[in-house]
Amino acid sequence: VHLPDPLCTFNHSSISSKTIPFFPKCGEVCGLLIFNENTDLSEAQLKDVFKTMYKLNGGVRVENSHLTNLSFFTIGVEEKYFQFDCLTYGLTIQNNTKLTDVTILWKFQYWLDHDHRECKMVITDNIMLDAGKLCYYGYFYISINMRVTGNLKDCGMQDREDTFVGCRGGNFTTGALSQLSDCDLILSGLKLINISDTSPLSNITQIRGNLLIQHTNFQNLSFFKNLETLKISTPGLHETIAINVKDNPQMTRFGIPLLKEFPNIWQGYLFMNLENLHPDFCLTIEEMTLFLKSEVLFVNLHAKYCTNPGNLNGAKLCEFSTMKALEKHCNYIVGDVKIESGDEKHVEKLSAVTNIITKTENYAIIHNNHPSLLYEGFELYHSIYTSSPEYFGGWLGTVDHFFSSPTRNSLLTGCPSDKISSLGWRFYETCTVLSRGLNLVNVTVSREDFNSLNNIKTIIGQIEIAYTDLEDLSFLENVKNIDKLFSIVTFTINLEKLHPDFCLTIQEMIVFLDFQVDFLNIDARICNTDFETKNSKAVCLFKDMLSLGPKCNYIIGDLVISHEDEDYTEKLKSVAIIFGSLAIQDTDLDNLEFLEKLRKIANFNESIPIIKIVNNKDLKNLHLHLPIVQGTISKGFPRAIIEGDDIFETTKDCMIFQYNTRTNVTYNGGSCRDISGISNVDHSP
Repeated sequence: VHLPDPLCTFNHSSISSKTIPFFPKCGEVCGLLIFNENTDLSEAQLKDVFKTMYKLNGGVRVENSHLTNLSFFTIGVEEKYFQFDCLTYGLTIQNNTKLTDVTILWKFQYWLDHDHRECKMVITDNIMLDAGKLCYYGYFYISINMRVTGNLKDCGMQDREDTFVGCRGGNFTTGALSQLSDCDLILSGLKLINISDTSPLSNITQIRGNLLIQHTNFQNLSFFKNLETLKISTPGLHETIAINVKDNPQMTRFGIPLLKEFPNIWQGYLFMNLENLHPDFCLTIEEMTLFLKSEVLFVNLHAKYCTNPGNLNGAKLCEFSTMKALEKHCNYIVGDVKIESGDEKHVEKLSAVTNIITKTENYAIIHNNHPSLLYEGFELYHSIYTSSPEYFGGWLGTVDHFFSSPTRNSLLTGCPSDKISSLGWRFYETCTVLSRGLNLVNVTVSREDFNSLNNIKTIIGQIEIAYTDLEDLSFLENVKNIDKLFSIVTFTINLEKLHPDFCLTIQEMIVFLDFQVDFLNIDARICNTDFETKNSKAVCLFKDMLSLGPKCNYIIGDLVISHEDEDYTEKLKSVAIIFGSLAIQDTDLDNLEFLEKLRKIANFNESIPIIKIVNNKDLKNLHLHLPIVQGTISKGFPRAIIEGDDIFETTKDCMIFQYNTRTNVTYNGGSCRDISGISNVDHSP
């Protein structure tokens, strides 16, 4: 979104001798530049007018003009390209009977939006314009959706007889497909749905855009007999399926004979879908190698390997059973490669391997080896590509140490928890980091198996434990960290439908408070015998202010300060956490400085508000006296009830209190926004 400088904006309906005096003398200009029948300036005159402009934000339309070329757009000596942000109005060149040269467009740098969308580009019905090579140079070389039709010659590679042309793709019926019979280049992708006659597709050598083939009787795709390149535009910001071949019940082979590449013009993976095909549908090793080289991720892969591997250009193909049985000098290996204890002497057999093609899930596990095997800068992903690349190994620091590309969402860390069934519980006895979270739902195994996780110190991802016979989680007693995979503010924990005596220790609750945990349900209480903490803090059970001991750090119970308790408030000067609620009511207090160390409140009694401050006639300007509470935990709806005159001066004061305490404040029967003067204050916390 541009905020145009009014002095550098052109707002006139067309470019002509009448409007050109108003053209801004700026380097960066905003506006829609229209050249039409009213444009009565020569190319030389236009070149002089535009000589200071190096960037245009807006659009260009050349329609029904008498121009012969567009070379009046100039590129400065120090600039390589003319900057053109055309997302607002695009580029349109049409119905110009004398136009013969638009090659200056090769020197335009076309800006994209945050989703990498192209601007609209239309070059049509210019009867003297040879646009045959237009799509193959400059930024047009990566354009997918431009429309070039009806010119003397349109986009397309041409043979000696100049018979090949480029065509706009899209969704075709069988009858309309004949329009593509002379096409060499297809723009905007191609959709073949319920198509039977494929003969018009035989001349195509390149398709730019996504390919969809659905509901056909095709047995294979060999009718693309000259297709060499599928050029895809998938920046990876959204999971768009670039090649989608599905619901073709007679298809047994992929079989595009000359396909050499399908490059993504952006850095990132390509999503491909092979779904609901013939049960015998297979891919050759040659085809899989092409997919691996193009970094394809499969949404569905309803396929098996063909008996015939295809043309491997002399590469040696081996099938893996064990390292000892593996042949020497293999280039491609089919199977799940396992290098285990005792195989060290056979690893030289892998020195020539370039591709490992698995038969099951695709992942690499590097675990419990010599410490020097993994090192900073270790880059396994350069030699192993998978349809769902995942790497597991030792904890060597942040992901950035290993993956410089933001499109690689793999982690080289920890032991994968979702592989327990295939790797076995004993595999995890030496693991200290568990990736993929921990999911124990309807799991019935021995306590000895659970104890295989005793050495886990870090869990990466979410934890779900449900419908088990577990009495406690002591097998995770060494866990110190639970790392979030995403940039979320808080953890959410659900403790629901457990034993009636289920309780949480003070130490556990302190951890939850420190991490600002949100509880979906918290069917628990504080353990009755937990009156001591590891850091020797004083724990006090609250009965009333009179009997409360001094120097309490943690209070268990609903803390109530009422009339005639004012003289005892000094006892609360050391309180940091209340495991209960806080009520201050009917007092003569004029400040709350005695709670200066209070930082956390955890309330398990959902029938009462977590904080209640009412009927304290001398208490004003609460925001000046209230301690900085840094989080609360509540069973049920987190409520705070505040009543009194001038407790909060402004909406902002009230909302800061609400934000810090993580409660929903009811102030004098209304909300924070009902405080007078709301329109005059900043509402952000």
